[in-house]
Amino acid sequence: MGESLSKGYYFQQDVQEVPRTPPHTPTPVCGGSPWSMESDVTTPMWSAATGVDTVIIFDWDDTLLCSSAINNQSWSPQQLQQLERAVETILHTAMALGETMIVTNGNATWVQDSTRRFFPGLAKTLSRLTVISARASFESSFPGDPFAWKRQCFKEILARRRQEGGNYLGGVNLVVLGDSPAEIEAAQSAVKVLHGKSVVKTLKFKEAPTVNELLGQLRRVLQELGSLVSEERAGNKTLVPRSFPAHLDHLSSWASGWRISEQESWDYSRVAATLLVGA
Repeated sequence: MGESLSKGYYFQQDVQEVPRTPPHTPTPVCGGSPWSMESDVTTPMWSAATGVDTVIIFDWDDTLLCSSAINNQSWSPQQLQQLERAVETILHTAMALGETMIVTNGNATWVQDSTRRFFPGLAKTLSRLTVISARASFESSFPGDPFAWKRQCFKEILARRRQEGGNYLGGVNLVVLGDSPAEIEAAQSAVKVLHGKSVVKTLKFKEAPTVNELLGQLRRVLQELGSLVSEERAGNKTLVPRSFPAHLDHLSSWASGWRISEQESWDYSRVAATLLVGA
């Protein structure tokens, strides 16, 4: 099982697997019409940064995989196929912008196991990424504390990069995307091990999204990721759904159904304590 203490996922054993679809080769983009259902490919709106060590870290559950919807059996094979294509495209886009990683609080093989079951066409892309289970690495040192797992994992990733050095003189450009306060807090705490002109930027997704909501968020992020990476100042942002009448709820799967707003400061110690005691 790949559930974490921070997210109570329990996937039914009889959930049907998603049928395989023909291979899809995405073109890294950050453009597309905001009204497009599929975030149609247009001229890229970014160029790769030079002289900066860019690291992009994604959470997995409810950031790339619609874990809550799967757990609630509120999905269809067609929806997961659309989501698989969106995830593949955004990961390829991220890889063109910097080193891209997935850090999860699931167990050691959770990302790979859930990919085989729900995103079978994504395996080749995942093989090109660094996938880390913060839980497997740090649960024994911090039992029952998912915030600490990611916090220590992020610090280790960045400390290793600092030790290895390299040709980057401008510090680390860290971009973190996820739905839980755990990765947002982990990104902020990682500042202590950074050096030079390093900056940390976070983008928080909606917690426990529907499949349509996760699709819409990824499509919106696809349009904005290049700008987020190239920003020179640190910042915390969040994805906010636009309000639609009930009969237009399907628009939540569109990029235009979401906006990106500046995130208010969090009291992470209070959030962590609340999650850990189950209040």
